[in-house]
Amino acid sequence: MRRLGFTVLEVLIALAILTLSLTAIYQTYGTALFSLTTTDTLWRVMSHIQNRLLFHERSKAPPPVSVSQGEFQTDHELAGYQWFQLVEDVEPLPGVITRRVRYRLTWEDSGRERSFEADLYVKPD
Repeated sequence: MRRLGFTVLEVLIALAILTLSLTAIYQTYGTALFSLTTTDTLWRVMSHIQNRLLFHERSKAPPPVSVSQGEFQTDHELAGYQWFQLVEDVEPLPGVITRRVRYRLTWEDSGRERSFEADLYVKPD
């Protein structure tokens, strides 16, 4: 005798496979979205720091020794991020003095503090 249709067991197994597959796809989508957001943020931060350091690199006079910090205003693309700039003379080798420009951005991401910094070395005079 031939039966038509599916048994209850076959339907339950198919639903279990479908549920596992959809769960895996949903987790992959969430991870990809998180990675994309994090990469976009890091890209904007790195671009800003690179532009700041390029400004000092291409200027005719070296920046003066100083320490400055602040927070970006609401009309800036990095609103809410804090910046810190340290310009100091360092002696990496005995008798060799260079001026280091250190620029750091700090921001809050998913309840954790993140930061990125980069250095530039220029002639002090």
